[in-house]
Amino acid sequence: MIVRCQSGLPAVGEVLEPFTFAYGVAGCIGPRELFADPAFDRAREQANEVMDYFRRHGPFEPHRLPLDDLEHPTMTVLRERLAGRWTPMTTEPATAGQRPG
Repeated sequence: MIVRCQSGLPAVGEVLEPFTFAYGVAGCIGPRELFADPAFDRAREQANEVMDYFRRHGPFEPHRLPLDDLEHPTMTVLRERLAGRWTPMTTEPATAGQRPG
């Protein structure tokens, strides 16, 4: 199961809350960790490989959330402090012999 949290969606704690109590069911099946099944080992391995690849690119998207979505106040402060250094990128390709900008 994949559950999205934060940014207008339920908080992580709200999503996990239903799992904090072991409910009794008919037949006393008891709790089962379905994802502990070895059948999911390859999927976990692939997910780790993909995220390792993203992390090697540095602290940017998609490894990290976009600046506007981060909840860490230090990144907001840093972005505001460096705001005067940002330069808009043009989408028009430079013609031969011309420099962009």
